[in-house]
Amino acid sequence: MNGESIQTIFGLLTSSTARRKRLKIPTKYITTFFNIGHPFLFKELHKAFLYALKMKEGDVFPPIRAYTAGPFYYTLVDGCHRWLAHLMLGREEIEVEVLDS
Repeated sequence: MNGESIQTIFGLLTSSTARRKRLKIPTKYITTFFNIGHPFLFKELHKAFLYALKMKEGDVFPPIRAYTAGPFYYTLVDGCHRWLAHLMLGREEIEVEVLDS
């Protein structure tokens, strides 16, 4: 994906014309711009781990944001640490604010 595409996607986050809806989506249907072996994940795992501990204690976090990437797939654009925390806790669903272009 090129830089222009990424700017377009992140522009959706602040666009007032983007349609948004909140859904509970299976965590396995969320994809990312990077793969599981990406250095970002290893560097930032501590933050996701802290989020997982807080979630386990009952703290509520805002929904992640994703855009529709196919009939049953969504690409994550905001909330990587929250998504990773859900995976760490073995949660099968996550609340997602879906952005449609």
